[in-house]
Amino acid sequence: MPKVKRSRKPPPDGWELIEPTLDELDQKMREAETEPHEGKRKVESLWPIFRIHHQKTRYIFDLFYKRKAISRELYEYCIREGYADKNLIAKWKKQGYENLCCLRCIQTRDTNFGTNCICRVPKGKLEVVRAYLFIYLFTVFIIILQYLSNTPKVAIFLALSPALHTFFSIESCKLAAISFPDYMDSGNQTVKGPCGTG
Repeated sequence: MPKVKRSRKPPPDGWELIEPTLDELDQKMREAETEPHEGKRKVESLWPIFRIHHQKTRYIFDLFYKRKAISRELYEYCIREGYADKNLIAKWKKQGYENLCCLRCIQTRDTNFGTNCICRVPKGKLEVVRAYLFIYLFTVFIIILQYLSNTPKVAIFLALSPALHTFFSIESCKLAAISFPDYMDSGNQTVKGPCGTG
């Protein structure tokens, strides 16, 4: 993050109460910026910086909007001086964005298919999304194996069913069994799904 030029005016009343916390978060930010990033992916090295940026902004947001512990003047001073992100706070005030971790999660231009980050999926639907993602990847895997060998699809599916059971819940495996009806039925003989359900 670029160095922010601080104003020469003295801070408003109440600054001395929040200054130690903001200084501590600034120190953590400097440590995160200078931390070595060898062996990490490009985006992975930015995660601690985004996390600390979120903490600082959430701290100011909670003090002003939730706890009503600071004045509007001090709140505006913190935003003006770069201690809090006004765009992130503006999103937090909108319905559905209360727990947004960063603005990057909702920017569709940074993703391959113009979608949001996985953190935008509600926790209740996350298991279903994970199951459908697995089904898609599993289908691609079967197609690749089909080209590489002459093994029937049913045999490949049954050979990998212990892995299905290990990595996914029973509901997800039932969903996988439902989504592969042509792999599950060979003639009159019904083949059981990955969790023993047929």
